Amino acid sequence: MIKPLKNQYGQLRFTGFFVLVFLISGVLLVANWQQQRIEVVFKNQSCLLEGTAFELQWIHSVEKQQWVEAYQVQDKNLLLTDTYFETFGAGSPSMSASDLIDDSIQHQSQLLNQKQAAAYQARQNHLNQKYQHYVHYQVNQQLPYLNWMVSSHVKAIIINQNQTLPIYQWVSDYTNIYIAPKKLTVWAQLLQESCHDYTAHSSARIRG
Repeated sequence: MIKPLKNQYGQLRFTGFFVLVFLISGVLLVANWQQQRIEVVFKNQSCLLEGTAFELQWIHSVEKQQWVEAYQVQDKNLLLTDTYFETFGAGSPSMSASDLIDDSIQHQSQLLNQKQAAAYQARQNHLNQKYQHYVHYQVNQQLPYLNWMVSSHVKAIIINQNQTLPIYQWVSDYTNIYIAPKKLTVWAQLLQESCHDYTAHSSARIRG
């Protein structure tokens, strides 16, 4: 009986070792898997937005009306999908919406698979409903990154996951904000702060 027991013990050890190696490999694979996120950099600090879409909102310096730009991640770039503003005026596009749209929607749909196209359309519907009383232009322009100078005078904010992030309260006037897509591992994401966490703290900590 001793031999069979030894064989069973050896088999159990081998099976346990195999399972352990499999689990470690799985954990390492997940930990090193990269996901596209949106990073916001300011004052030698950085944070991550949630999801892959956001809006920038500010008050136009001349017209004193709200201006909104909607962005989402596409491949390695930011896609400026739409602009919304309260009224026509200085600094506003002079072309009609039909002139700007042209075949951009059709072209955009060709670049997306079915699932992405459905998500894209759902976001378009959400934005159009949210800003239904604004003048709307569909742009669909790709940009590698954004450099956005913010100030309290124009009340510059980021809207992400339907939450308002008052970035003009986080930094001094005329601070440059850098926004860009960035691929990060799961570990790197856990180590980096969410931009949504800043709203719960004093702006003095960030201005510092």
